[in-house]
Amino acid sequence: MVLLKDSYWCRQCSESGGTIKYLMGRRHMTYQDASDYLNLNRGISHTVQQPSPKRKNVKKKRWYPSAMEFVERCNRFLLRDQVLLKQILQRRGINKKTLKRFKLGWNPHDQFVDRKGWGLPKKLKKDGSGTKLCLPAGLVIPYCSGRKVKRVRIRREHNTEKYGKYHLVGEITADPLVIRSDKAPDAPTFITEGELDAILLAQEVTEAKIVGLQSTTISIDPDTKLFEELSQAEWIALVVDNDEAGKILAEKLMEMFPQAVYTPVTEQAGKDITEAYLNGLDLLFFSECVCAYIMSGKN
Repeated sequence: MVLLKDSYWCRQCSESGGTIKYLMGRRHMTYQDASDYLNLNRGISHTVQQPSPKRKNVKKKRWYPSAMEFVERCNRFLLRDQVLLKQILQRRGINKKTLKRFKLGWNPHDQFVDRKGWGLPKKLKKDGSGTKLCLPAGLVIPYCSGRKVKRVRIRREHNTEKYGKYHLVGEITADPLVIRSDKAPDAPTFITEGELDAILLAQEVTEAKIVGLQSTTISIDPDTKLFEELSQAEWIALVVDNDEAGKILAEKLMEMFPQAVYTPVTEQAGKDITEAYLNGLDLLFFSECVCAYIMSGKN
């Protein structure tokens, strides 16, 4: 085992990676413990989540149809409301084909439904009474695999200051959204800060593997196939936000994946992928420039 300043390499199995991956895999630390051990926070406050929880005690035979019925109902609602549809398409930069592909929808009002009907375990309040499953009004962002809904997130329309912009429905996995290219299985890899940025990038750049991290979530479970795929990628372009939080996120991801390179859009173009696109940036041309920039550094 060869230990370098910011990475390691095993002479026997050729395994390599960043220092956090080493501490998590060899010393069985959590991501937070490894970060604290290496003192990566450097006095800057930033939310770090543990590797995403798996579905525990979720009855999938109930979850899948209930979640899909909600997703499709919200998708139909958005497609029928032409005024709202136009607003969403213009605000997010996506087209109608992309909206249908990813089953984006709109929940018109706050709903509180029976958890049992969604296959979720009972959850009690402090007074001992059962809680309802919250489905807030807003943009519905599902993560689907065929006819199965792996996760539902909602970008809130109201009360964002009190509850935050995003709501994860149920105690369901927070694994990143992964969009793979059917045209190019060995396509370059991009990581975005946010699922909506990933969806927009996939619309404009068809030959790429795109990973959309959820807001404030920077952990990728080392026991997953995705972590292994990213570890083996030749290089990874981090097209996360160019603000302070984005820089911290990129720094931590580069610790996890040494071959990752921070390549945000310029501040003149916008804060993130979506803002830059709405300001006129050609994302396909941008992605080609990113690839050329990274490859030039390797030659």
